Amino acid sequence: MKQAFVTDFDINNLTKTFSEGENRFLAENNKKQLEKLFAFYSGETKLMLVNGFVGSGKSQVVNLSKEFLSENVITLEYNCFETTIIDDILLVFYKEFHELVARGVINQVRNKTDNFMQKIVSYFSQIDIPVLIVLNSFENILNPNRKEIFDFLFHILKKDNVKLTIISRKLNFEDYINNVDYDKTTVLAFDKPLFEKYLRSEGIKNIGPVSDELYKFTKGYFLYTRLSVIIMKARNLTLIDFLSGYTKSFLPFSDFIFREILSFVDPISGHLFRLLTLLRHPVGINLLKEMGLYDEERVKFFVDNFLLSREKNTLYLQDYYKEISQNSIPDNVSVKLHRACVELYTSQLPLKPFERDLMISRQTMRSEIEYHNSFLPQKPKNLKELPMQTVEAERVQLPQPSEEPPKPPTREEILQNVSFVFNTDEEEQKIMDEIASSINGFIDYSNKVLASDESKLPFMELINRANIEEKRYNYQKAIAFYQSALTMKQDLNFPQMVSRIYTQTAKCFEHLSDWYNATKYYETAMAYYLNAHDYEKYNDIKLSLANIFFITYKHDKAKILLEEIANERENISANLKVQALINLVDLDTRSVIEKHELYNKALEFAQSVSDNGVLAKLYFKAATFYDETASPENAIIFYKKCSDIPTDNKYLASSLIGIAEILEETGIKDKAVQYYKEGLRVEERDGNTNGRYLTLAKLANLLKQTDIDEANKYYLETIQVAKTLNTPYCEMISNIKYGDFCHAQKQYQAAISCYNEALIAAKENPKCEKYMPKIEQRIANTKKYSNLT
Repeated sequence: MKQAFVTDFDINNLTKTFSEGENRFLAENNKKQLEKLFAFYSGETKLMLVNGFVGSGKSQVVNLSKEFLSENVITLEYNCFETTIIDDILLVFYKEFHELVARGVINQVRNKTDNFMQKIVSYFSQIDIPVLIVLNSFENILNPNRKEIFDFLFHILKKDNVKLTIISRKLNFEDYINNVDYDKTTVLAFDKPLFEKYLRSEGIKNIGPVSDELYKFTKGYFLYTRLSVIIMKARNLTLIDFLSGYTKSFLPFSDFIFREILSFVDPISGHLFRLLTLLRHPVGINLLKEMGLYDEERVKFFVDNFLLSREKNTLYLQDYYKEISQNSIPDNVSVKLHRACVELYTSQLPLKPFERDLMISRQTMRSEIEYHNSFLPQKPKNLKELPMQTVEAERVQLPQPSEEPPKPPTREEILQNVSFVFNTDEEEQKIMDEIASSINGFIDYSNKVLASDESKLPFMELINRANIEEKRYNYQKAIAFYQSALTMKQDLNFPQMVSRIYTQTAKCFEHLSDWYNATKYYETAMAYYLNAHDYEKYNDIKLSLANIFFITYKHDKAKILLEEIANERENISANLKVQALINLVDLDTRSVIEKHELYNKALEFAQSVSDNGVLAKLYFKAATFYDETASPENAIIFYKKCSDIPTDNKYLASSLIGIAEILEETGIKDKAVQYYKEGLRVEERDGNTNGRYLTLAKLANLLKQTDIDEANKYYLETIQVAKTLNTPYCEMISNIKYGDFCHAQKQYQAAISCYNEALIAAKENPKCEKYMPKIEQRIANTKKYSNLT
């Protein structure tokens, strides 16, 4: 190929180029993928397909590969949306060509053309230097629009100096590219060792059983892992605290992560996010400035923390955030926003491409006007259908023939009138109060879920049936029974049971992640308990509401409730005060000193706590706090206090292993073995297979120097448990470790057998492929030693 896309880059020395931050780990994890991209840029292939799951880091890896490119390569990038058509892509390319002409990189096209596409083709025809086209999120493009886009792209690819990279979650368009020479590569999740290495580099501790839990939830995907680290560091959370918050959320992990990150959005920036939630394309920064929605520092913060995506001088919000953000926009505000969008598109429609503040085609603008209009209340088409006074009012507003026609507003006047900022707190509260005042405002499952004979059951039987369905995790049906019971106000048992029914219904809605209805039922129950002077139940529900506010990133509201509980002096148990203080630590980004003060305050009530679960949590969290702040003596004290709680203690195994890890680190290995064994016993009792695997591995490794037979037993158990986990990585690692152990004992045949088992496991998982050369080398070395003996 005449045109050189790549520099003299040393592809065998990736670590030198990518040696900082997350890029170092992305490069290490995707060495093969980067090598493929380098070969693509260097070779004759015209098209490269890059795919991978959501959050795997596809676009980041492609961005890293740009380091290989020569300085003279022109890179044309476009992020695709469901609204994207060929004209939108061409419009962005045209703007880029215009800027390149201004910089003297390419020449202005002088020949006249019949249409816009021909003008773009003319630019490509006269460019002699290399051009790389990168289309990201290609899966978003609708099928009807794909053929026209591919037809154009393949026409451009006939030029020797043009290459194309398509980034997509799925390669569901390969039918379009059968006649094109292409290559493809898949971006994979981090394997566990690299995942742990990355956490360590970010200062995250508890690498081992706890980090394995995070790995299970993130699946090693770059985005989920990175967002988890951002949240922990921003709020000074330990890994254990972070995972505890997730467990309490009852959300899928992806929802939990995205909601937590969205909670970083301040109220003022919320207006910007509302706009980007509704728009289905990027928005120019200049336009956002004119609308008063752009703040340089805040936007930089959001981009750096993966909340917003920036493409040159435009911003957009990823779909996975939109799904959550859209549900938080009240209906009345949503209507106003859609109307403002219609006004904005209407103002932009007559303008020429470089006069527009939106870099999308007129065809897309017309489609978007139609789309946003569909959300607006529609007026009846026939005036006869309107009430008479409305018809008369409209007649009065008609201009008289003698009046001069109004002058069309200027672009500046239009933009001043188009507002995306609405102060809705009072309106929203009014709506909430109206809904809360009546049960009719709640979701009613009773008529949809229950059979006719079930809805006619006696009051107490309805309650009993609801309890049964709760235990079966059939929360919709439980709600239906409770709601049916709430209609039976004449029953003699109703006054005694009503507050409990509202509370249990709220809990069911909470399990369904229906935070709105959970909140409303909790608030109603709280009113009943307050009226009955049952302050313990009243504050208990406050705690539940605070948890919901935390989950739905209304942290100010959560903080108010938690501080009310923590500062309550009468009519409240130590159980609730301690829980509120612990949650306050989780809620705020506090200094180490402030966290220490909160834990000390909570520990003052420890003697009065009657709930073993609450007490165990307090001691365990205090222990991990001291563990993280390099105070092992205090950490052991509180781990021990936690481990002394015999019942209702879900932290028992973790506290025993926490003691063992500190003892091992300080060289008291005999005691460490005892505590590991006790922790293992609890994990076996509780059926914690993953915990058993990790503890067995620690025991085997700790005993291999001092008790060969005991270590051998634990290595064999580790392999058996790894098979139960059905995780190729665990099977591979446990066989490698045991093989190394056998090799050290000069049991070469046993070692070779283990290495062969590890090789089989590695072949079952593409992420384990990179270990295969190391395993094969071990086999070769062992055979060599075996022959020597």
